[in-house]
Amino acid sequence: VHVLAHAVQDQWGNIEYVGAAMDMTAERRAEDELRKSEEKYRNLVDLSPDAIYVVDKEGNLVSANPAGLELLRCRAQDIVGMPVVETYLPEEQAMYWERLKKLNAGSPLRFERIFVRKDATRVPVEVSSSSIRYGYSQVVVRDISERKGAETRLRRSEAYLAEAQKLSQTGSWACTAERLETTYFSTEMFRIMGLP
Repeated sequence: VHVLAHAVQDQWGNIEYVGAAMDMTAERRAEDELRKSEEKYRNLVDLSPDAIYVVDKEGNLVSANPAGLELLRCRAQDIVGMPVVETYLPEEQAMYWERLKKLNAGSPLRFERIFVRKDATRVPVEVSSSSIRYGYSQVVVRDISERKGAETRLRRSEAYLAEAQKLSQTGSWACTAERLETTYFSTEMFRIMGLP
């Protein structure tokens, strides 16, 4: 309960307290639920393996989760007010300003780019941005170094296989078991079969 009271003195000097009591149960429960909800959100953000940034409409960082600080390689006090454009390659900075205009207009964005850290090292990232309230945006950045490395190794392996098939004049193909529909023909197989 919440109690309010004040003293009242009558004409003979007697003091009496007059007050009111209000049941605060519903209000306290609502505050508790809000606190729990905020804690859950904070845990989601803080424990996310992806970098999460809040950016103002001018393109300056407002806050970052621990993964965001790690990606930038700096401390929380170093990022407040930092222009996001500093994380772009010089040749891509004009593209950043176009993206910021779209984001401020309410368009969600998803793209890949090279992220420049405070120590000038670079890392390939996938970015997902969306507007939130009061002119701010939430930007989620995922380090895709491992995926890009795997893609490069796969392309290299495919190039080696194609070269080996060409040198050995061996083609390869694949088809479905049920209908014998062709699902893959190597470049050398097209040559062997005389097909374009």
